[in-house]
Amino acid sequence: MGRYGFQYVPDQFDYKSFAGAMVIVYHTWTESHHYIDRLITTNNTIIFTNPSVHPFGKFSSLEQRRFHIENLCEALIPNSSCFVNETKTIYFMTNGSCDPNQSQIITSVNEIVMSIASDDIIIDNVAIQYGAWNINRTEPAEFLTSVTLFMANATSIIISNVEISHTGSYGIRIREGTSHVSMINSLITDMGAGGIWIGDLTTPT
Repeated sequence: MGRYGFQYVPDQFDYKSFAGAMVIVYHTWTESHHYIDRLITTNNTIIFTNPSVHPFGKFSSLEQRRFHIENLCEALIPNSSCFVNETKTIYFMTNGSCDPNQSQIITSVNEIVMSIASDDIIIDNVAIQYGAWNINRTEPAEFLTSVTLFMANATSIIISNVEISHTGSYGIRIREGTSHVSMINSLITDMGAGGIWIGDLTTPT
């Protein structure tokens, strides 16, 4: 159970509803994302539906039970939003400077936006944006593995004048069997994890 929850300071989770809320816990160089299963108020313990990779507090010199809560509708601040999956409802709080009815709202759906498994491909002058990062309510979510532009068993790939941005995980993943990849005059920015991942599943770089 050490991977499924921890004891918290009284009043830290003093909210009426945690529908859709996610707790992000900082370990050392990693963080884990958790959905809330329940609170045990008799001893101030929070239990998650999905585990962390390591028990909470394993890295005792750094952990200090650091965390924050995201997507908590009760704690909205001006110009922020939350999403309740059970009702498929987005709540938006404005400070009056913008009109929700006139605003552009973008939501990511696909984790992989583009997949390449061929030879002699040129990708030029395009923007690849808003890749998703999807996790179910029971799987560990500490080391991200999704990617926006995926390559496997490909040769002679040229990426030129391309922007990859606003994604939930990695920008580009180059898997085994891929060679001669050139990236020219391009930008990778605002990633949920890293820019370019070269190698197999267990050795991101």
